[in-house]
Amino acid sequence: MAAGVSLSMKKVSQFRRGLADNYDRIIGGPPKPPGVKIDAELPFKSISDSFIKDFQRLAPFGAGNPKLLFATRGVQLAPHGTKIIGKENTHKKLTLIDSSSEKQDFLWWNSADLELPGTDFDIAYSLSLSTYKNKLQVQATLHHFRESKGTPILIKRISKFDLVDLRSHPLPGDKISSHFSSSGAVIWAESNSPEGLISYPRSELHNSDTLVIWTTPPSQEIFQSALQRVEPKQIVFFAVDPEVQTLKPFITKLLGLIKYLLDSDNISFDSQRFAQRIAVTPALIEVGLEWIHFHGDYDLSLFSTNHLINPGPRKNLAGFTEIDKKLKFMLREIAAYRSYFNKAKLDALL
Repeated sequence: MAAGVSLSMKKVSQFRRGLADNYDRIIGGPPKPPGVKIDAELPFKSISDSFIKDFQRLAPFGAGNPKLLFATRGVQLAPHGTKIIGKENTHKKLTLIDSSSEKQDFLWWNSADLELPGTDFDIAYSLSLSTYKNKLQVQATLHHFRESKGTPILIKRISKFDLVDLRSHPLPGDKISSHFSSSGAVIWAESNSPEGLISYPRSELHNSDTLVIWTTPPSQEIFQSALQRVEPKQIVFFAVDPEVQTLKPFITKLLGLIKYLLDSDNISFDSQRFAQRIAVTPALIEVGLEWIHFHGDYDLSLFSTNHLINPGPRKNLAGFTEIDKKLKFMLREIAAYRSYFNKAKLDALL
């Protein structure tokens, strides 16, 4: 049984709060508070243009490269520190004071009918820079809060691994050949394997004390899966980007894999194996196949099930524009994660 409901934007926050308040009665137990991972705990005096510019070098942020989340404990709402803003009066601008009496303004979206605790509370927020009247200014956005009860904020754990950073080495091929050719280390490489060395794609990784990451992973999920397979004590980061980063080389590679599959009688389609052949995500492979079909060059409607590929109408099918936008967005998302992987502190990647 399914049901729908329509609400004005002004009442969304009120509906959300009412649903939360009645969760116990409806479900039969209190909801488990969601966990919030914090990148760093800051006093307000540490928030500055230069601080934000420094970590924004990790941009662009997105699903594969989430914005940094900061926390400050024991803050209070300043006197007259609330202002309703927005065309429909649905947001708030807050002025908060930390335990050192430093003030900081925050934007709190869709919060017009929500209230902050009357006592000290802890906050989690993101930071960015915006321009107003040709002047650069800090924009702090409130995401989470809780009453301060002495509960410690959980900072991301310190790495249990021995981490070796060779991401900026000028000659990665020479370095890996001289140091890891006979060390017993597992070298994880896809699409751009180092010459003369045995390397493994993600599905063939196995337990070893040392994991050498040659190819930059396409997503955090795939990176974490590799760590679970190998269970290393030491991780060596080379992080060499593969050639497949934009639309044209990706489609060219994917068409090559399709032709290879058709020429091989004993190989079945597997998006996971296709993905590791060109160092992307399985989801990108699936959308890539849709793109080829809707582009009109080939008919792939029966490809995934029967490996049949037929000539297409040689024109874009209805719906191609949406598929094209989706594929380009996913490619940018992977590129953003790889950029983050190559710039971030190693502990932050874990």
